[in-house]
Amino acid sequence: RAGQYVNLFVEVDGVRTSRPYSISSAPGKPHYDLTVRRKEGGFVSSFLLDGVKEGDVLESTGPAGYFHHEPLTDGSELVFLAGGSGITPFMSMLREAVERSLPLRIHLLYGSRDPEDIIFRRELALLGAEHENIDVDFIISEPDADWGGLCGFIDAEMISNVLGETEGRTFYICGPAEMYPFCEAALGALGVPPLRVKREA
Repeated sequence: RAGQYVNLFVEVDGVRTSRPYSISSAPGKPHYDLTVRRKEGGFVSSFLLDGVKEGDVLESTGPAGYFHHEPLTDGSELVFLAGGSGITPFMSMLREAVERSLPLRIHLLYGSRDPEDIIFRRELALLGAEHENIDVDFIISEPDADWGGLCGFIDAEMISNVLGETEGRTFYICGPAEMYPFCEAALGALGVPPLRVKREA
């Protein structure tokens, strides 16, 4: 289901280990798109980006996790709060929503350090421009002089200014660890019930 992940197993220099990666492609494809961000000194990311070549065989689990849309409980008004590489499960959800013409209203608030850090920037901008039911806002915490968009963090003030009313919406959070308590506190201050908040670690 859109939003789930697989656990990828690798053997690097004789060490067998695994890492979870959210699937960024929509369900139903004959493959999984996994978006791997290079991490400084990263053991597995460096191997996947530099050592794996076409034709290599990798082992993974099947899709798992509960970070996906449940129509009966989540409703149709969704807000995605993404930070950094936490955009990947949201890409799967957005791509599925478009490909299947799902009756959803989605607003993405995507925080990045600088514009160069925005993953899928062009595709996301097109999704927001071409589909009336999808809004995309990029939020930059360390903007340069050329950035003319939103600046700061995904805090209560930013969420309120961008969305207006929060009532009746379900919020999904995915990003770096420090983002969760920050965004959950912001949503609490805005009166969003905990049952209306879903998070993916």
